[in-house]
Amino acid sequence: MSFYDTGDDLVIKGQVQRGYTFSTSPDVCFEYLSDIRNLLGQVPYVSKIQVGKNSGRARAFFSFNILNTPLKAVLDLEPIKDKEQNFIRLQPAREPLGPLPSGYYTATFQANIRIQPVDQNRAHVNSHIMLAFDGLKLVERGLFPRFLLETTGPALFQEYCERLCDEYALNLLEHFKQWQTERSLSDR
Repeated sequence: MSFYDTGDDLVIKGQVQRGYTFSTSPDVCFEYLSDIRNLLGQVPYVSKIQVGKNSGRARAFFSFNILNTPLKAVLDLEPIKDKEQNFIRLQPAREPLGPLPSGYYTATFQANIRIQPVDQNRAHVNSHIMLAFDGLKLVERGLFPRFLLETTGPALFQEYCERLCDEYALNLLEHFKQWQTERSLSDR
């Protein structure tokens, strides 16, 4: 977890690494995680996902509370997939997918996901997730005092990111079971 203050900038960042195992082959796991709707649809607090036509890029809308303060954020993401290496990266889109909606903030997000075989019927996923935001915008709009973001903000945000990632992993594993059942039924 890092906090940066360079003059008038105030960027707060959380980083989390997690590992979890899917009860399926690495190929099926890659297929599931390659669909950005599966990846983003299981993130807690996502209220809406828009996927660009033929681009694979996506915009995720979040609604959540931090210290009992409701916030709305938008992330524009672009996936990079390497099937040979069983690697997926979600990174900020080079260009926004549209104008920033009124009342929303932007954040920076990046995820590196590596799928490794355990055996023929299990795949282990290692993920490294980074989430950051411009705290100065929150201060300017009167949502948080600057001293709070500078002192306890980094630790609180890191804890928030860790809880979010734990809940996300559980959601992803549970949704995978449903996806796998639907996939089996459609193959018949």
